[in-house]
Amino acid sequence: MEQSLIRLEYNKVLEKIASYAVSPLGREKVLSLRPRTDLATILKEQIQTTEGKELRRKESGVDFQGWFDLRAEIIKATRGITLTPAELLLAGKTLATCRQIKTFFANRKGQYPLLEQLGTSLGDFTALERKISAVLSPSGEIMDQASPELADVRRKLANVKQQIKERLERMLRAPAYIKYFQDLIITVRNERYVVPVKQECRYQVPGIIHDQSASGATIYVEPMDLIEPGNELRRLQAREAKEINRLLYILTQAVAERHTGLNQAITILSQLDFIMAKAIYSQTINAFAPEVIPEYYLDIRQGRHPSLSSKKAVPLSVKLGQEYDTLIITGPNAGGKTVALKTIGLTILMAQAGLHVPAEEGTKIGLFEIILADIGDEQSIEQSLSTFSAHLLNIKEILNRANLGSLVLLDELGMGTDPVEGAALAQAIL
Repeated sequence: MEQSLIRLEYNKVLEKIASYAVSPLGREKVLSLRPRTDLATILKEQIQTTEGKELRRKESGVDFQGWFDLRAEIIKATRGITLTPAELLLAGKTLATCRQIKTFFANRKGQYPLLEQLGTSLGDFTALERKISAVLSPSGEIMDQASPELADVRRKLANVKQQIKERLERMLRAPAYIKYFQDLIITVRNERYVVPVKQECRYQVPGIIHDQSASGATIYVEPMDLIEPGNELRRLQAREAKEINRLLYILTQAVAERHTGLNQAITILSQLDFIMAKAIYSQTINAFAPEVIPEYYLDIRQGRHPSLSSKKAVPLSVKLGQEYDTLIITGPNAGGKTVALKTIGLTILMAQAGLHVPAEEGTKIGLFEIILADIGDEQSIEQSLSTFSAHLLNIKEILNRANLGSLVLLDELGMGTDPVEGAALAQAIL
């Protein structure tokens, strides 16, 4: 079956749909989509795609973006690993998106029933979202007002830093010292405030040397009378780091407590992304939901190959399965026979995968158990097979697998050998 999907270029359809998904998870779901034989599932997914298309038509500009795949962060949280501000910010944005989607569908009851069922089943994470937004700014910084302790320590930090800078600036401007400095600037080395002193004047500015320039001409000195204020600064920074870690740990625990609901939310969000990607694709190729029936039958009306522009493609209509169950397509080279076969096969694959098809309304697609195709150049260099031999092996497999519920598509049957012998072989296979 997988080989037939490749021969019919079903993977190219999925890749195009995946390009409309906004998340890696949505793209994964698209690329793993395979035709089904369960009629209820097919019909449900067709309706979901129709609702998504209708939503895009009515609600221009609405999208369900702004969320992130939090599975790795949720695992970390449940294992007791404290999440970083950046990770918690992603969680906060995802929770906000959940809230917005939930509200969106709650305000449109009955308009998009299946999408509404998904959207309103998202958990209520309002309390957790508020906890995160009370600690983190929109840019992911830990805010001063996150806790009284953090506000107090940061106020003291600001005061100590200001005092150190003022004393250093006075020193840089002092006539007694100005000739010893390489530049009249304050800088930081090893998290200590220092001034750049000329190497030859190192003993004229008492203090601790924290670094030197690459050339060795400049040393960076923390003046002696600023060592204790510098130590106080380090103590306050340690307090700040401890309080930040405490706040992040609390938020991480809150995430861990909601891990089940969060994982469910990620699944729902990826499903919505998957549906909307299918809806966008349907709009792009001007497709419609076909009537899927539980019979081995097809009635494609004005069908087009999805990779061809609707303006350039020559539509085809074909019926199979009632008055006759075998159809032979003939015509000149470059006449479109192969495209016709691929169009028929792709239309059925797409319909059974819950996708809309590029055909007119009234198209009916039956539920085939399996689609088997022999299309294209199957020459195998690795197995030293000629094109003809490779086609024979494919056809042998098709004959072994085909049954009443199969759709078999054979392109240029008997090609690659003597025309008379190829025609006899084709008759026997058919």
